[in-house]
Amino acid sequence: PERISRIALIDTSARADTPEKSEERLRVIELVKSGKYGQFVRNAVPNAIHPSRAGDDALISTLEVMADRIGPEAFCRQQRIIMGRPDRRGELAGIACPTLVICGRQDMVTPLELSEEMVAGIPGARLVVIEECNHYSSMERPWAVSALLQQWLRYP
Repeated sequence: PERISRIALIDTSARADTPEKSEERLRVIELVKSGKYGQFVRNAVPNAIHPSRAGDDALISTLEVMADRIGPEAFCRQQRIIMGRPDRRGELAGIACPTLVICGRQDMVTPLELSEEMVAGIPGARLVVIEECNHYSSMERPWAVSALLQQWLRYP
């Protein structure tokens, strides 16, 4: 931790999964294991991007290709790791470096209130909300996120 000079937290949460969310992940894992990974991805991607990007075939294709590259086995491992992730909210106050939290206003995977919660727990943290953006802010609004990060890295 002492070597970290600053941190950006993008579309994330400090919370552990709720029991309901873990149950949902288990259902998805079973669906994927039954050979329906492609079907899951095709249904999930449109729900994780802002409606204004629903017709953006390039974005949707990019997200689907990313999911294909990850593949069903790695995806299931990721879900299990997330299910086992501990609640880190009690540790937020110990973050002593400059912290930027970025979240899409309409993020349905890690809603804005979870970013607000992290900012409230991290001394001096700054929150930036990306408008007309769901969960993939760095892909839905890459220029906005890139500009924010570049500016943030240049100035203390």
